[in-house]
Amino acid sequence: MKTSRKMGIIFVAVLLTALPLLSACGDDNDRDETAEATVTPSPVPTGEPIPDVTVDPNQPLKNPFLADSPWATNHGNSYRQDSSTYAGPTKPPTGEIEDFLLGRPATTNLEFSSPYPDGGRVIWSSSYGIVFKADPNGQRLAYIDKIKSRDVQWIGDEMSAKLADQSAREVAEVFGGLVPPQPEPREGEAIGASSGIYVVMGSDQIFYVPLDKRIVAYGDKVEGDRFSPIEVKREFQIPEDMLTREWDKIMGLSMTYDGMLAFATNYGLIGIIDRTFTDVHYLQLADGAEYVFNNIAADEDGGIYVATHKAVYRVQWTGEELTIDESKGGWRAEYGTGNPSELIVQTQAGSGSTPSLMGTGNQDKFMVITDGEELMNMVLFWRDEIPDDWEQLPGTKSRRIAAQVPVTFGDPERERSFSDQSVLVRGYGAFAVNNEMQKYEKTVAENVLLGGEPDHQPFGCEKFEWDPQTRKLESVWANTEISLPNAVPTMSASTNLIYSIGSRDGTWTLEAIDWDTGESVFYYEIGDKTRHNSAFATCEVGPDSAIYYGTYFGCIRIRPSMTQLPCDTTAEKEPESKPESVPQAQGPTWTYNVSYGDEDTVWTSQVIGEETVNGVEAYVIQASYDDTPQRRSYSVQIDSYADLDLLSQTLWLDKSALQPAKKEQNNKAMGAFDVTTTTTYTYDDPYGAPFSEGGSWDYEAELVPSIGNPVTSTWQTEVVGMEEITVPAGSYNCYKIVYTKEADGTTRMEWWSAEGDFLAPVKVVDETSYEFTESREMVSYTFVQ
Repeated sequence: MKTSRKMGIIFVAVLLTALPLLSACGDDNDRDETAEATVTPSPVPTGEPIPDVTVDPNQPLKNPFLADSPWATNHGNSYRQDSSTYAGPTKPPTGEIEDFLLGRPATTNLEFSSPYPDGGRVIWSSSYGIVFKADPNGQRLAYIDKIKSRDVQWIGDEMSAKLADQSAREVAEVFGGLVPPQPEPREGEAIGASSGIYVVMGSDQIFYVPLDKRIVAYGDKVEGDRFSPIEVKREFQIPEDMLTREWDKIMGLSMTYDGMLAFATNYGLIGIIDRTFTDVHYLQLADGAEYVFNNIAADEDGGIYVATHKAVYRVQWTGEELTIDESKGGWRAEYGTGNPSELIVQTQAGSGSTPSLMGTGNQDKFMVITDGEELMNMVLFWRDEIPDDWEQLPGTKSRRIAAQVPVTFGDPERERSFSDQSVLVRGYGAFAVNNEMQKYEKTVAENVLLGGEPDHQPFGCEKFEWDPQTRKLESVWANTEISLPNAVPTMSASTNLIYSIGSRDGTWTLEAIDWDTGESVFYYEIGDKTRHNSAFATCEVGPDSAIYYGTYFGCIRIRPSMTQLPCDTTAEKEPESKPESVPQAQGPTWTYNVSYGDEDTVWTSQVIGEETVNGVEAYVIQASYDDTPQRRSYSVQIDSYADLDLLSQTLWLDKSALQPAKKEQNNKAMGAFDVTTTTTYTYDDPYGAPFSEGGSWDYEAELVPSIGNPVTSTWQTEVVGMEEITVPAGSYNCYKIVYTKEADGTTRMEWWSAEGDFLAPVKVVDETSYEFTESREMVSYTFVQ
């Protein structure tokens, strides 16, 4: 019997035969295309780590047609490296950090969109029979919308939730008794559910999904609205006469650097099509006699990289045709495929990995896979032209092979090794995990479920490094104690850590491993339920420094902390030359006594740097509090006042006019929701300082909250006169400025000293921001030379 090596995918098809015994109804949350989104808007994360590739020569060239996000496609980007510049956690998470979203199997990847106009992102994913969009910006992951991608049956949410909360052994016993023997696949056939897991999130906010012989483009019904329902934008169908088998299906999908979609079918039909689905080109490999079970990679020079069960290819896209002609940049190279394994998870000879691309810029450039030999090898293929002085390595099948090194996972006596994961690559480093279990059960479903159990789990991982001087690949370390049963690992260049889902004593864990040494830096126990099993899904570092991964029955987010969002992503090993987003210069500091109802707090503000905002040169001013100020603020969403805790504020103050150019506030609403508001200001000209009696100006303030819709208010401002006032800091002759809100006539009054060179008013009486009046009086002001 021969079948696909994708163990987690196979489980879906195996399980389907048991569905009538478990449930006769479909997913209660499925909808047709006319259903409305029901998600409650949630906060947009602030302080998002900004990838700095200028100091990292190992960062692949950004594909401008992929979403501007930390994870836009399977394995992260077109190079399929699974590594990222985004910073993950540097210590074990704290607090209530597990965030589980109930869903379907085969949620192997979570693709993050580009930022929307409000600054938030969404997650897109394709699971078994469902394409969904989820909101990652709130305290809990939440569905925005779901749409059926195929007409398949699945158990309902109630049964899924029960199974997700059971142990792996309990669920394995259920499936082991229910699942009948499977029909033998046809020669080279990949299981049906395998088409649909390799997807692309475009820079156009379109989610491209291969579904058997189709590519479907999903997008927002309301463009620019991240809470919009999903709609099908267009579909492409491969003509039947282009396929060598009627049951052939699309396996891999990639975005090329010129904005085309490249695909590969199970039986080696390579295609490339523009994103409007109007211009398509084909190339059939090996007359359909070689089988593709994984995804494909792409580079900026038109190379499309494919691994079949017998050979690897660079299919060159010239802009007019697909070719493997070496004179045009293409090539084919055979590699060691060994014999079909007797293991139930690997009955098809050949590589189990999606090609990864190594080398950027002027570095040596390779295509990387693990091969299909009984003792698996890490294999590097020259990606471009083979060096003139290169001699074929002994024991290899092609001169194009630059390295072929056995993977032993630290055991020199090992006679066999197996990994079903793609090779994790960063720079010249290549990392592989052991997926060969200690023992196997009779069904694939049981083996995936029990992969983290002590008597089944595999142990070991190994890193290799290419030396461009000696032109050799060597094992630099192996860790024989860590078990990473089935997750695709990732790596953060910012923290220099490998992250993956592991298992210890029957409990699923988040593992962090030092990229340079292989030492365990930390681990965190996630849980021992079926929902914690990574089931051959990818481990990802999200834009909030959280770890995301697919599981049985859904997906999970593991936050660094529930009390610190976003987390502090400063990594000890980040390059010292990495620029700070705000210069940490010391500037003037002032304090206020602030009263609000029965509450008295002390607020401290300091100039920490300078920036240009919307063309305005501004001071950057941060505020802090001796105790958390508590307010009640009117919410148009609930048409009532809501409790609000003020956590922090950053103000960008126009250096000339001494008026706000921008303001960001982080608050907690109703004791539960983290809320970020960003306010921008549009002024009539002239405005602000230098003040003079009778001066006036109008302006608009647009407040964009992370919960709810943007609110724009219009203000009339007037310098009404001069007043002598006394505050704890002293007595001052001041300009009195009255800001009147057009909508309701409420006011905010400020007194600015006409004598001192202050960057803030000495007194504020605010009757408009909150339910009650807030007053601020200056206590001290410190000038810094």
